[in-house]
Amino acid sequence: MQDGDEAMWPDDQDGGGKPRRTDIVPPWKVLVVDDDAEVHALTRMVLNRLRFRDRKVEILSAYSGAEGFKVLTDVPDVAVILLDVVMETDDAGLVLARRIRRDLGYEAARIILRTGQPGMAPEEQVIVDYDIDDYRPKADLSAARLTSTIITALRSYGHIVALEENKRGLERIIDSAATLFQIRSMRDFATGVLTQVGSFLSCAPVGVVCVHALEGQPLGVLAASGVYAHLNDQVGGVIPGADLIERALVTKRSLFVDELSVLHISSREVGRTVVLIKAQEPPSAMDQRLLELFATKIPAGFDNVSLLEGLEGDVARRTRDLKATNAALTEKQERLERQAHDLAVLARDLDRARVQAQAASQSKSEFLANMSHEIRTPMNGVMGMVQLLLDTPLTEEQRGFAQAIRESAEALLGVIDDILDISKLEAGKVDLDIVDFSLGGLLDGVATILAPRAREKGLAFRTRLLVGGPGANDGEEGAGDRQVLVRGDPTRLRQILVNLVGNAVKFTSRGEVEVGLTLTPQARAGAKASLSLRGEVRDTGIGVNAEQAARLFESFSQADTSITRRFGGTGLGLAICRQLVQLMGGTIGVSSEPGSGSTFWFTVPLEPAEQPFHEDFGARLPVSRPSPAVWGGSGTPPGPAQGRGAGRCVLLVEDNPVNQEVASLMLAKEGFEAVLVQDGVDALEAVRCRRFDLVLMDIQMPRMDGIEATRRMRAMGARMPIIAITANAMTGMREEYLAAGMDDYVAKPFDRGHFIGKVVHWACGPSVEPETPQQPVANVPPLFGILAEDRLGELAAMAARPDFIRIVSGFLTLGKQRVETLAEAARNRDLKALRAESHDLMATAGTCGLIRLQDLAMALHEACVAADLERAVAVAQSAVEFGRQDWELLRERFLSDAEEQPSA
Repeated sequence: MQDGDEAMWPDDQDGGGKPRRTDIVPPWKVLVVDDDAEVHALTRMVLNRLRFRDRKVEILSAYSGAEGFKVLTDVPDVAVILLDVVMETDDAGLVLARRIRRDLGYEAARIILRTGQPGMAPEEQVIVDYDIDDYRPKADLSAARLTSTIITALRSYGHIVALEENKRGLERIIDSAATLFQIRSMRDFATGVLTQVGSFLSCAPVGVVCVHALEGQPLGVLAASGVYAHLNDQVGGVIPGADLIERALVTKRSLFVDELSVLHISSREVGRTVVLIKAQEPPSAMDQRLLELFATKIPAGFDNVSLLEGLEGDVARRTRDLKATNAALTEKQERLERQAHDLAVLARDLDRARVQAQAASQSKSEFLANMSHEIRTPMNGVMGMVQLLLDTPLTEEQRGFAQAIRESAEALLGVIDDILDISKLEAGKVDLDIVDFSLGGLLDGVATILAPRAREKGLAFRTRLLVGGPGANDGEEGAGDRQVLVRGDPTRLRQILVNLVGNAVKFTSRGEVEVGLTLTPQARAGAKASLSLRGEVRDTGIGVNAEQAARLFESFSQADTSITRRFGGTGLGLAICRQLVQLMGGTIGVSSEPGSGSTFWFTVPLEPAEQPFHEDFGARLPVSRPSPAVWGGSGTPPGPAQGRGAGRCVLLVEDNPVNQEVASLMLAKEGFEAVLVQDGVDALEAVRCRRFDLVLMDIQMPRMDGIEATRRMRAMGARMPIIAITANAMTGMREEYLAAGMDDYVAKPFDRGHFIGKVVHWACGPSVEPETPQQPVANVPPLFGILAEDRLGELAAMAARPDFIRIVSGFLTLGKQRVETLAEAARNRDLKALRAESHDLMATAGTCGLIRLQDLAMALHEACVAADLERAVAVAQSAVEFGRQDWELLRERFLSDAEEQPSA
């Protein structure tokens, strides 16, 4: 059913809703012409309570063709005619149908032929020869089918009547414009406008008043009628709807509020002019369009009359101008009518195509979506309970049973996710989320998820990223390739890679799996620069022949049925990959031979990142954060340094590069393995695929914030501790974090002792012996009240000098970029951007010890939270001015000696 259509039964309405005004809206008239009294009774029983578009249905009856013709002669506004064929004669219904069209000229009435003897009136011939709108055998016309047939016919009748009324309204507007141009007095012209407005409205106006005011003068009445007629003789009286009139004059737009309509007249000579209309009921959408069109026709008339009153000697020239204007308006009107007709034809064609497409896929898509949801809810409960069960003391046999249940439940959820994804893709309900992201981070994230599975099967697992094309760097990965940023949808690219790599691992029993990404610039003359990303997943698995490969990307398809029995799966993963790649504007394929493995490949277009990125800032830390891309099949990943965190894995969810560097270094120093992701979406994917001893969760992140990610992790049944890391440590925030499912929080900037203490407590347990305190860095007073040197001094104590210089250089580059971005936001007076930058600047400046800049960022954040734009802009300007000085002071304090050293 289309938007705005509403078919219902009176008893089904919500008794608390607004009562319908059935005393105003006339009913739809449906004429039943049939010689069988039972047909009349059954039709009344089915349709008597039907309501369509807030209008009842009135059933009229005739028992012969002649009687039906008489009813139609007396009642001309019948919407639908249910017509029997065989009555007083074998073709009485057909004769009546022809008389309805030819003699009565009822083109809008919808004629539905109902016959119990189809042979007497063949369907195709009758529809063509007698201008019948629908043909229904009586045996097939159930109550539901009769109702839907009537609703369809009433909708068609309503559209036809609306088009006719719209046409008549346009004709009246054109006629009225011509009439108004003949008037020479402003009062007569205003009165004529009021008369014409009342002539074409269907909402029964009860009063109209024309109001104008020159600049700097109060409102005055030009003319009034109806309930406002008394205003003609009043001077300085109260004008109704004055507030609404002032709004229309200020916005220079026509307004429609309940029963009041205010038409804004753009007159150059008369000044500010509006027409206020009061009706018995709110104007319909068609009335509003007619009024707005009328308002565009009469400004020239107002100007013309004003000039005639003041410049009688210039009548001839003004008349010629007005005729030219009228001709141009008429030409535009004709062009608009032609365009409206073309659009109406196009809309009907598109609507038919849409209905056909929806009818083909709606049932399947709704079923898949509903069933996926209904199955997912109890399965989440099963997984949660199994996880709780595994946390209790169990025998080895019981633990094996529980783990088997968990693995089966996870496999079933994967099947459900695939079904839901394919249904969304086929329904066209998947949109791309285009953001800047790191290709190296994307590749490392996929390896983090799937490299452990490869190791369990004894497979070598390798990743490769080439920037600049296959020939760049002699085909070897460059040192800075993994830091390159691009713009696209990382979530969908990750989904494609996880599906392809997961298949490669599943179907490979020995050998290796290699994942490669190649980024190549695409030259376009005179166009924006673009990039092409080619991904390849190569394995040494079972392989397929050409016939099987041709079917791989079809839904629910695998190479053969034996594969399903041996390896499992729905056959949806590659179909999802194909549709996602096509959604991105790319292509996907496979080259394979049985027994020799397969290479799945895809290409998608990307764009250069919008935000610049310093090439050294994201450099990989030393052994503290090993990349999963280098884990081999028989080897093990490099171990972290020994310490209280040895053997423990922490998921660090943080989008700020400064905090990534600092937190990762602190964790590595204590012996923890740190897995880094950028936001809540990536965190959920990592938790699904790997067990972590602790999650460190930032709060404010793109795509999905930390609170929402925590809620979803707990809903999945994840029980590991989660600590919030936030710059917002105001009173009451701890309770909000705990309510979301978090266990604790630490504030940014990080105090190493406090930060590591929290991590050790939650990841290793309170029983772990505390580490012997190291000699603390001297507590140096802030330099000039600007720089607290001990904060970066603590970092210098943890990192080697080259690493410290590299990290601080990255901090400096990022910090200066933050200040310039803040300056741009202040110039644009963009409160949302100022708030986002204040949050990041608080953490960045605090970590680096720039206490003055940190305080300014906190003040800016408070102003943004209070929505005080003026204060926020003023604080931001101060932060920009002092920030440039403070970052330069930091550079001179910590990097001047490194810059003075001669290069090798």
